[in-house]
Amino acid sequence: MFFQMTQIMNIMEDFCLYRGWKYMRLDGSTKADDRSLLLKDFNAAGSEYQIFLLSTRAGGLGLNLQTADTVVIYDSDWNPHQDLQAQDRAHRIGQKNEVRILRLITSNSVEEKILARAQYKLDIDGKVIQAGKFDNKSKDEDRDALLRSLLEVDDTEKEEDEEYDDDELNEICARSEEEIVIFKKMDEDRLANSQYGKDRSQDRLMGDDELPAVYLQEDITEVVEDLAPAGRGARERTQVKYDDGLTEEQWLDAIDDDNDTIEDAIQRKRDAVAKRNANKAKRADSAEDVTPPPPESPAESEPPSTKRKRGRTAKAEKRKAVEEIIEEPKRKRPRGKNAMSDPLTNTERSNLQKVLNKLYTSCIELPEAPDSDRKCSEHFVVLPSKKFYPDYYQFIKRPTSFQMIEKKIQREDYLSLNEAKEDFMVMFQNARIYNEEGSVVYEDANAMEVCFSNNS
Repeated sequence: MFFQMTQIMNIMEDFCLYRGWKYMRLDGSTKADDRSLLLKDFNAAGSEYQIFLLSTRAGGLGLNLQTADTVVIYDSDWNPHQDLQAQDRAHRIGQKNEVRILRLITSNSVEEKILARAQYKLDIDGKVIQAGKFDNKSKDEDRDALLRSLLEVDDTEKEEDEEYDDDELNEICARSEEEIVIFKKMDEDRLANSQYGKDRSQDRLMGDDELPAVYLQEDITEVVEDLAPAGRGARERTQVKYDDGLTEEQWLDAIDDDNDTIEDAIQRKRDAVAKRNANKAKRADSAEDVTPPPPESPAESEPPSTKRKRGRTAKAEKRKAVEEIIEEPKRKRPRGKNAMSDPLTNTERSNLQKVLNKLYTSCIELPEAPDSDRKCSEHFVVLPSKKFYPDYYQFIKRPTSFQMIEKKIQREDYLSLNEAKEDFMVMFQNARIYNEEGSVVYEDANAMEVCFSNNS
């Protein structure tokens, strides 16, 4: 069963607390400044700290554990050099004690496979790199001798595959006779008082009733394949478009319309471009398939008595015919969301436009004071720059300015005075939301709102 490194560190930390041992912990969350302090306290003479919990993934640069005499590796890494680096931390300059390396491995588990794979990698390194002796000094006889010694060691290790009992383990771990006596006493206490083991209240390993349901299935190959990542594979190259394709007028229309967004406008623009390209390709294919008809002779195309007028005379006659069709001038067709039809009559539209222009002029020309040359609208004419005020567009949902209102008035987008009033009020409210109460822009917004209310 796999555990994350943080979980294993937490388990070891709880064990140290249970045994009453003084310990230190260094993992990926430890700050660089704290590392030197931890190492200084641990290596100090007469230090009360007995254990240093260290993650092999935390980095070994500058970790000098010269006072540590025992290294316990309880979670082997797939990369054997990570474990070798953990051993080297206790073999630094200044080490005066004999260092013992202990590795905790659970039998018949995935840890044995991890250790075997790590040992295989080290063997490849020894047989290819070390035995090769690429130093331009070694002879072929020296390389052959070193390679033979490595192969012989490999054969002896395969034969020595036996389990150790408690006495043999004590002799391996102990540094003196006194420690062997202490270890034997600990074994006797464990056998007498431990609640784990055969014929005891609890087993050392997890039982079937404690395992998740997925591990109780006979064949979990399909389950593991479903949980495994799909891998890199051949990735599809994504096309990045750095231009939205919208004109300034289309972008402003999308902002002004409450029922529309910039993303929808961009998508409509791209769909229209794709449709045009598809139509062009279709017309090109049809033009290639269709054979052009033979050209008509001059006698068949037009009567011989008729002469075609060319030059300015033909253009003048055409312009005259168009002017005869147009009986009276019509009002300019509005653009924007009301481009299809205007429900207002000419008189209603004319009166509304006069009122809107009057309100717009009164607000934008409002001075700060009767004798002041400064106008209250100087910060409201255009929208704030996205480069210098990017947070403005995070707080404000409907950015509005005098320039945008003026364009809507000119395009005759407003159908009533209330619609225009709503845009003016939104512009004033945006200034009050983004600026602090009592600021110049805040007070300008209040003054123009009073002016708008008085003139409307």
